This record gives sequence, structure tokens and C-alpha cells, in this order.
Amino acid sequence: MMNINNGKLYLLSIVVGAFTGIVTVPYRYLLTKADDVRSLIYPHDKPFYYHLAAIAIIWLIGMGVYWLYKKFPLISGSGIPQAKAVINERITYKNPFKMLCAKFAGGLASIGIGMSLGREGPSVQMGSFIAQITGRFAKISPTQMKYLISGGSSAGLSAAFTAPLASTIFMIEEVEKFVSPRITITALLSSIASAYIAQRVFTFNPYAAIPIVPPQGNFMKILLLLVILSLLCALLGKAFNKLLIWSQNKYKAAKAPVALKILFVMVTTYILAFFLPDLVAGGDKFFFKEAMSGEGNILFLLFVIALKLLFTVLCYATGFPGGIFLPLLVLGGLMGKAFSLMMIMLGLITPDQIGYFSLIGMSLCFITVVRSPITGLILILEMTGEFKLFVPMIVAGGITYFISELMNTKPVYDMLYKRMFDTPPPPAGETSVLNFDVNADSYLTGRSLSDVVLPKDCELISIRRNGHDLPNDDTVKLQADDIIRIRVKTADQDALYVALRSLANE
Repeated sequence: MMNINNGKLYLLSIVVGAFTGIVTVPYRYLLTKADDVRSLIYPHDKPFYYHLAAIAIIWLIGMGVYWLYKKFPLISGSGIPQAKAVINERITYKNPFKMLCAKFAGGLASIGIGMSLGREGPSVQMGSFIAQITGRFAKISPTQMKYLISGGSSAGLSAAFTAPLASTIFMIEEVEKFVSPRITITALLSSIASAYIAQRVFTFNPYAAIPIVPPQGNFMKILLLLVILSLLCALLGKAFNKLLIWSQNKYKAAKAPVALKILFVMVTTYILAFFLPDLVAGGDKFFFKEAMSGEGNILFLLFVIALKLLFTVLCYATGFPGGIFLPLLVLGGLMGKAFSLMMIMLGLITPDQIGYFSLIGMSLCFITVVRSPITGLILILEMTGEFKLFVPMIVAGGITYFISELMNTKPVYDMLYKRMFDTPPPPAGETSVLNFDVNADSYLTGRSLSDVVLPKDCELISIRRNGHDLPNDDTVKLQADDIIRIRVKTADQDALYVALRSLANE
């Protein structure tokens, strides 16, 4: 029999998923229409003074976005680290509705003018905003709020790529780093609801149009090709992560006025959009053309990869609302195309196999940078609907993950999350209070307080059962569905969070 609280949580998950779809699907739609607007902003047949005026306009838009994220600092960047921080009870959204509006407008403006940022990060954070608004309205407990925010975040990613299963796995594998039935069910229900809405609006899937022709030959030949591609994507991913953090440090440390720094980014955006209009924003239009073409210049493609990489880390360094998923996938796809052209020159593959290696390259670059191999595999399968890629992506993904381990490539979202709290570090004596649900079959169930052994410097400060606080004495035995509050040192909070969650078997 389903617990009534769980039933309420799962029903709210569907509601949050639906509302997230209602908000983020139009966001995704407007970003596709921004391509048409950019063709008007960056024309080739206008006099010189027109281009100066256009640069001035996008600079003013950039200043407006900067004002938004200074007013609401938590909307900056991807939004995925922020959603994780809310789930882990490191931060709270004080004005989720205002922040939702600011993230929508800021992300639409930033990506719309051509900055190399992805739609998925803002969609994830908008889902977390909607979850918190819904949870407050429904007056759910702090522990249920965590699950609901996890579901809303998953729904945002699902709406961005119409990939409910990959979105659910991403929440478990990368954001939560913890598996439980409630997390899985909540995320999946929300993701399905938002993906349903996305599927009704985006009926054409451009990824499914990419021809996928597996290479012919013996096993060792195909394995060698996958090893080489894995190495190239691992190197590209390592460079991406290093440059992403380096660019943020350099941009922040630059002594120039903010207005001048934003002007530099806007001029760079304008120049790139003028000469390579399909490469700006996410860059997926450029990738589709390359993946479906059997021709290309290797040197030009390597130049474009380097250009897209540098432009992406520059745009992300500004702190403007926008993610890295889509530019990252495009980089991996272009690396797959460049690799294919090299192998064609050597006579190892044929031009009709370019799409096959391009899509595998997308998965491998994602695995290297995000370090979430199952998500990287399922995401491409859901986006393409093509299971010819399943086995080679498993093999190549395992090789790429191993190479990334040897290269000590850190997960990008872990690095970005850590940066949120490293500067400045919390005072030595500062403490935080964490909320956990005690589930059946957990270590805590049936134990009295004197029997509960917590990690050092952790203190169980209250037990809540059926809406009432219980006395903290040895007569109380913990039961399933109790809510416990544990005080920990803030500096140790992230290190202890998963361990304490496992203790309660949330």
C-alpha cells in the first residue's frame, strides 16, 4: 500500500513536470525562433554604421542581462550547480517566482543574441524554481521539497532535449549522486510529463535525420577506431574543463570595467555571428550540416572546434544565464566529424559513416566533461532513437571514462558546484541543519537515540513524527517516515550529505 505522503509527492511531481514543460518548452521554442532574429541583426548587406548600431544594441542587451544576474546572483551560469545546492540544503531560493522570470528573460536574451550557451541549464533551474513554488503552495515538508526540486530539475532537462530517461539518470548519476525509489520515481514522473509537452510541440527530430551507417570490417579494426576517437574526445574534454575554470578566473580578475568586458564579449559574438552564423548560440545548426555532409576540410573543422571551444568558455565566464550541454555536444559531434575525415583519408571508413562517428563523439565528449557515462549513453540514444549506436557507445564510453580517469579530468559540475562555496570558505564554527526522511529498512529504523552512531561533529537535534516533535531521549525509537534534523559543520556538509542520506535510506 502506498504511503499517503508518497502519493501526494508523486502527484505533485506530475504537476511540477507539466508546469515545467509549460514554461520551458516555450523557452526552447523562442530560442529556435531567435535564429531568424539573428539573421536580421547580423546581415552582410548593410553599411558600416549599421553594424556599429547593432553592436551597440546587443551591448545594451548584455548590460541588461548583467543587471538581472547582479540583482539575482543565483540565476547566473548554468543553474545546475545551484539546483544541486538547493537539494543539498546549501542555499535557498528566497524569491523563486522572480528568479524564474529573470532566468527565462536572461537566458533567452543571452542565447538569443548568439552567445555560445545551452538551453538545458536554464531549463533545469527553471524546473527547480517551479518545484519550490509548487512545494510551498502545497505546504510539503523540507525532505519532500528536496525530492520535488529534483523532479522539477529533471523535468527541465527533459523538456530541453525531449529525453525523460536520460534526464532522470542525470539527476541520479550527477546531481543527487544517490539512488532511491523516491528520487527515481519523482524525477521520472516529472520528466515524462514535461517530455510529453515538448514532444507535442517539437514534432521533428533533426538528430533522427542524421544517417547512421556502422563501419565494416573485423572487430579489431572497429575497436581501434573507437579507441582513437575516445582519446581525441578525452583530450578535447580535458581542455574544455581546464579552459572553463581558467576563463572564469581570468574574466573575474580582469581590471577593466564590467561594461568594457561585456562590450568585448558582444563584439566577439557579433564578429563570429557575422562570419559563421550557424555556429553561435548552441551551434547545433552547424553540427547538423556537418553531420549530414560527406565532405569537409579537416583543418577548417579543427579551427572551428578550437573557435567554438574558446568562444563557449568566454561566454560562460561572463556569468550570463546559460548552460554548457549543447555547446559541449556540438564540440563532440564536430570532433567525430573531424576524426571521420581523417579516417576517410586513410581509407578506413567511407563518407556515409560520418554521422555514425559524429554522434558517438557527442556522447564521448559529454562523458569526459560531465563524467556521467550512463547519462551520456542514454541521452544520445533518446535524441536519435537509433540503437545501432548502443554497443559502440558502451565500448567507447568505457574507454573514454578510463582515459579521463588517467588524465585526472574532474567532473565539470562538481568543479562549478565547489566554486560556489570555496570563496570565501565558511567560518570554522559555522553549522548547518540537514533534514532527512527515515525510510523503512534503514540503519536508523527501530533504534533508540543512544544506539544511533553518527559521524564526528554531527548531532541529531530533533525528531518529527506525524507533524509533531518528539523528545530527544532514549525512550524514543525511530520509525519509518520520521523526519530527523542533524546539525553538521557547514565546511563538512557536502562531504557528509550522501553518507547521512544513506544512513536514513532516503
